Amino acid sequence: IINASTAFSRLAKTHLRVSTAAGHEEETLRTLLKRCKNLLRSNTNQLEPRHLSSILWAVGKMRLIRVDGLEEETARVLETIANLVLERRRNTVFGAQEISNLFWASAKICGDAKRRDGNSCVDEAIIRMQEPLQRMFATSNFRNEWTTQGISNVCWSLAKITMVRMVWIVDEESDLNKSIANAVEMGTSGPPTKRFNAQEFANIAWAMAKFNEAAQDDNNGREVLVNKMAHDLKNMLISETIKGRFESRHVANTFLAFAKVSQCAEDSKFLFKLKTLTRSVLKNMNVHELSMVMVGVGLINDSNSIDNEDDEDDELAFETCQFFTRSIASYT
Repeated sequence: IINASTAFSRLAKTHLRVSTAAGHEEETLRTLLKRCKNLLRSNTNQLEPRHLSSILWAVGKMRLIRVDGLEEETARVLETIANLVLERRRNTVFGAQEISNLFWASAKICGDAKRRDGNSCVDEAIIRMQEPLQRMFATSNFRNEWTTQGISNVCWSLAKITMVRMVWIVDEESDLNKSIANAVEMGTSGPPTKRFNAQEFANIAWAMAKFNEAAQDDNNGREVLVNKMAHDLKNMLISETIKGRFESRHVANTFLAFAKVSQCAEDSKFLFKLKTLTRSVLKNMNVHELSMVMVGVGLINDSNSIDNEDDEDDELAFETCQFFTRSIASYT
């Protein structure tokens, strides 16, 4: 099982594009999937959490569920891993990196299955893993065990999965809302080495907006979570303690996310900071990113009941439209 998980990881890290691979390469993967399934079922004494996470991460990274001819073997491996995660969650310690990888792979696989008009076996396997994974995450020691990248991956993954199927554990044993809030607070106000970088910040903001959309139908405490996430993220942006440099895609995602959760109109200091950041990268944005900002400006204007004498929103909208028009013109 060690060799099989290592082989999968190395294949994934070479970014093998199996969707366009030659027939013999697909046959190699099919053989490896079969071997992996048999080893997972028969070598339970040697099996460790890192083997499960490595294999699932590789399946998600290589997007095997989208490859014609590999769906059946891939689904069987996923079912086996889901069963093992459920069996071992009580008596086996999964590390933060392993939990993060399992979440990330689950989200990628779930999204790929949806694009192929769904796969009931794959969906069920991924969904069955969510309860144990969420409970593992909820009982973690975030300050000692987790990196900001790991927290960002989990939030992004939870948001992706809730777009397909709602699974959200809140009970006396595990409160996912509280766990996410605590993890995000660590990444926004912890020691400098434990704070989000620009990519992670944008991922968390995007997840916040998706959590807010899901809360419309089934609240389960997520409205409080969204408000807490927004509060911590806004303070971090205002204080300029985010690591790294914001790229245009980070800004576009962040701007639209905050506009969607109506967290801009009543906070002039944050809104000024967000607009300033957005203006600084407008010239670098592509058409898609510019369209996201335009939608965000419209949402902010709709939620702002107080007239803006300085017309700052109109100015940002005008500048964005100018860049958008130029970008469109460049294609003709």
